[in-house]
Amino acid sequence: MGACCVPTGVIGFRGQGATLVASHVATPRQPTSRCPSRRPCTRRPPAESSGIGGARRLAMASALATCARSAARSSKRGRVVEVRRGSGVTLAAPPGTSLLDPDPAKYQELLHAKVKRVKATLKDRVRVPMDVIPSEPLRHRMKVTFAIRHYEDGPHIVVCDNITRQWIDVEQYPCACEPVQKLMSGLIEVLREFPELKRKAWLTELLANSAGDALACVMYKEPICEEEFVPAAQVAAERLGVSAGFVGRSKRKRVVAGGPGILVQKHEVDGKVYPQIHQEHVFSQSNARICAEMLRWTAARTRPPPAGQGDLLELYCGT
Repeated sequence: MGACCVPTGVIGFRGQGATLVASHVATPRQPTSRCPSRRPCTRRPPAESSGIGGARRLAMASALATCARSAARSSKRGRVVEVRRGSGVTLAAPPGTSLLDPDPAKYQELLHAKVKRVKATLKDRVRVPMDVIPSEPLRHRMKVTFAIRHYEDGPHIVVCDNITRQWIDVEQYPCACEPVQKLMSGLIEVLREFPELKRKAWLTELLANSAGDALACVMYKEPICEEEFVPAAQVAAERLGVSAGFVGRSKRKRVVAGGPGILVQKHEVDGKVYPQIHQEHVFSQSNARICAEMLRWTAARTRPPPAGQGDLLELYCGT
C-alpha cells in the first residue's frame, strides 16, 4: 500500500456528505453577490401584526428561512453558500478545509500518524507488508480548486476557513507546484481586466504537469456567450502562458480557447513512457510523483512469479 500524501492540501468544495454549519460572523467587507435563494418571499404578515416595522421583521424572518432552506439544499450538494444580513454574513461550508500554511517540518510526524491510523483500521485483515511512499511536503499538487468571490475591489480567490467559517483570500498556496502558483496570481489580474471573463465566475480549477504545461478553467453560474468569451480567453491564455488553453464551463457547456483543452502527464515505468490525459472536472491523482511511484509499485507486483508476488487486489480509483 502506498501512503500517497498526508492531508496537507485538498482545496475545493465539491466533496459529498457536506453538512450545514451556520454561524454569524462580522466581515470587514461585503460581497456583491445576492442571496442564493431563488424563491422570493411571498408570505404575508399575520393580521395582528400592524405597523411597517413588524411587517419588515416578519418579511426578513421569512426571507432568512427561505435562504436557510436553500443553503441546506446547496450544502448537501457540497456547495458553499451565504446568507447576508446586516453587517455580517452567515456561512455554510463543508467541513475539512485544509490549512494554507502547512509546516514541512511536521510532515514525517503526520505521515507516521497516518500510517498508524491505517494499520489500526486494518488490524489483522491484511497480512502483507505495507509499503509507505512519502510525498514531497511542499509544491507537490499539480491541481487545485478554489472558490471565486466578487468584492468591490474585484474578484478574489478564496477558501472558507473550517474553524472560523470566514472567507480567506488565497494569494499563495505552498502545496501547489510552481506553474499553478503563478497561475493563481495571474488569473485574478486577467479576471479584473476582462469583464467577459469575470462576470458570474464562481469557481476556478488550475492544472499543470511535470513538463510545465498548464491549463486554467473558470466555471460560471450563467451560460457562456462564446462570442464574448473566446476572444478574451485567447488573450488570457497567451498572457498566462497556459499552453493547454483557457477553459470556461457553465451548465452543459464547455468552451476552450488558446489550446487543446487537455494536459498530457507522462510517467516512465520500466523504461516505457505512459501518457495520462488530464482535464478539469475529472478526478485524477494530483501528486504526479506519487502517481508515478504507484504505477511502478503496481508494475513490480504484477510481474509473473518468481519476479512478481502473485495476485494483486486493486483498491485505487481514478486515472
